[in-house]
Amino acid sequence: QKEQTATYQRRWFVLKANLLFYQERPADRHLLGVIVLERFAVQCSESDGPFSFSLVFGPGLKTYRLAAGDHLTQESWVKALLPASHCFLSQLVIDLGRQYEEAKQQGSG
Repeated sequence: QKEQTATYQRRWFVLKANLLFYQERPADRHLLGVIVLERFAVQCSESDGPFSFSLVFGPGLKTYRLAAGDHLTQESWVKALLPASHCFLSQLVIDLGRQYEEAKQQGSG
């Protein structure tokens, strides 16, 4: 029986709204890819190695296994990724719009 071990390739990531871009080196102009962060969960798991976490998109869909260089970086990424989904951002905009309208009504009343 063959034992499978996790090997990682070094990549640099940039999170913009619900898109996670990645490239080989920080100064690269060429992107290797983009992950659309929608209907996913972030799972921390030391079983894949120290400071590792996964982006899980559901049964039959791709799971991305990532690892940070230290615990603080891992924690920062997880906190940034959790609210990044389009659904979350859309709901946030709706809630902020509602709060704005309520504040306007209170100010004019």
